[in-house]
Amino acid sequence: MPSLKSLAEYHTYVEATFQEQAKEVLCLYPAATDTEVQRATSQLLADQCFVWPTWTSARLQIKNLKSQAWYYKFLAAPIIPQDLDVIEKKHAGAFHGVGVAALSKDFLGALVRFLQTGSPSDADSWPAVDANGGLIMNWDSNSSKVKPSGERLNKISMFWDTYYGIKGDI
Repeated sequence: MPSLKSLAEYHTYVEATFQEQAKEVLCLYPAATDTEVQRATSQLLADQCFVWPTWTSARLQIKNLKSQAWYYKFLAAPIIPQDLDVIEKKHAGAFHGVGVAALSKDFLGALVRFLQTGSPSDADSWPAVDANGGLIMNWDSNSSKVKPSGERLNKISMFWDTYYGIKGDI
């Protein structure tokens, strides 16, 4: 995705790239001002390259491999110095790879449990994903919290499934 700086560039890019689905993209990734374009494009790129593929992988695993899958998100956003000249500094959030530096003792414990037992969870604190979504573990630097997969994840999954020509339930 090009580095888009204006609302006009964003709309041109979305219309050229997504054509008949452009309106839906603009609803999922809204931007009303030039300032909001970076946030919208960052979220679009994150969903297309990371969120949708990993969520789809989990959905395919439980359907086709008949094995359990757990889904998690890193929420720990790094502090980016204000004098650092990178476009992402205002809207980066927890981007790919940044979570490694913030691995908590809880996360490492879940990883060890998964390697030892095939489940990252002790008891029922983090159930596996099911065909209807399920619960997602949200990790930040110091804690973890299980939350429902949510309506937004369902919406972006349906959009990207359609965009990539996936029909029916995964």
